[in-house]
Amino acid sequence: MADSRNDVVQAFKRLIQDQHTATVLTATVTSVDEHALTCDVSDGDETELFNVRLRAAIDGSEQGPVVIPAVGSAVLVGNIGNSPNGYFVMSYTDVSKVVFLVDTTRFEMTNAGVLIERNNQTLRAALDALVDAIKTITVTCASPGTPSSVPVNLAAFDAVKTQIAQILKS
Repeated sequence: MADSRNDVVQAFKRLIQDQHTATVLTATVTSVDEHALTCDVSDGDETELFNVRLRAAIDGSEQGPVVIPAVGSAVLVGNIGNSPNGYFVMSYTDVSKVVFLVDTTRFEMTNAGVLIERNNQTLRAALDALVDAIKTITVTCASPGTPSSVPVNLAAFDAVKTQIAQILKS
């Protein structure tokens, strides 16, 4: 009888230990490590959490989306599997940077502007090249009143069109 009672007690203990509860904390970002894709947070009282994840895996990969919270901003932090050292940022009130990287295509937004890049070519460079080509347009006319020929820098326009096509999809 005592063994049976002990078995039931042990089964309840295992059941309780196996339960995973979600813990969500409100905290303030105290520092950010953009290279490691982590941040440190504090709840304003006694709890400080270090190396809180900004993405699902901390594996050195830059692929996928990353939101970098602003230092001093409020965040919601969740616990990973009841681990005392496993936390991740769930929600943000203020961000300093948003980055999406899919293979060789990168979208990055900060308060300084937006970067769109694909295969090491940026949209900004392509548009700058387009404007530069427009500024140097020279069109030859045989005589007044006759149709003009194609611009002498037509090849520059074709190169810019190709560059833009490599960055943006249709």
